[in-house]
Amino acid sequence: GKPDLAIKDYDQAITLNSDYALAFYNRGNAGYDKGDYGKAIADYDRALKLNPADTLAYNNRGNAYVNKRDFARAIADLSQAIKYRPGYAQGYVDRGVAFAAKGDVKRALADFDQAVKLDSQNGLAWYNRGLALHSKGEDKRAIADFSQSIKLDDKNALAFYNRGLAYHERGDLDHALADFDQAVTLAPNNAKAHYERGDALYQKRAYDKAIADLNQAINIKP
Repeated sequence: GKPDLAIKDYDQAITLNSDYALAFYNRGNAGYDKGDYGKAIADYDRALKLNPADTLAYNNRGNAYVNKRDFARAIADLSQAIKYRPGYAQGYVDRGVAFAAKGDVKRALADFDQAVKLDSQNGLAWYNRGLALHSKGEDKRAIADFSQSIKLDDKNALAFYNRGLAYHERGDLDHALADFDQAVTLAPNNAKAHYERGDALYQKRAYDKAIADLNQAINIKP
């Protein structure tokens, strides 16, 4: 795949110049894209040793630590990235995701608020704030945030899916079904979207359609 080809190129660049910080950083990104977070972290370590003020290396190493569920290291790195670039909205989004994954919704919301303030066009800031609000049961505010996220990126299947969940929990089956329809259209292999649509259809007494969706969910994820 592309990450493997990129890694070979960066290997060659590093062989020619072992002090090439950008090559370590880029090889780290390629490893991250492959899901090899351990190797990615090792490369970001080398990049930061050579260039200690590399904001994006801190940010991306932080995200790699999130994927390894090492939230303390993740938050430390993401905080360092924000320290170097306080106007970097995505840094606040990523640290907010780390706080949310750790279960600290209050601090996650503070970071998402700051991200939205810095860059109101960042769809992921609105989306992740919607997730945090939904986790607190604040479905009306969550729906507003998911709607803004969709306005900025109408191909985000998870935004439709999660807005559908919020509508469903408010008892608004028609809006929920419309969102689950869109989520399934954009991501046909999302078993959860089929399951939730099936559940909503069952509540609407559309039993045949409900069974078809529930069967599809089982076929995708037995």
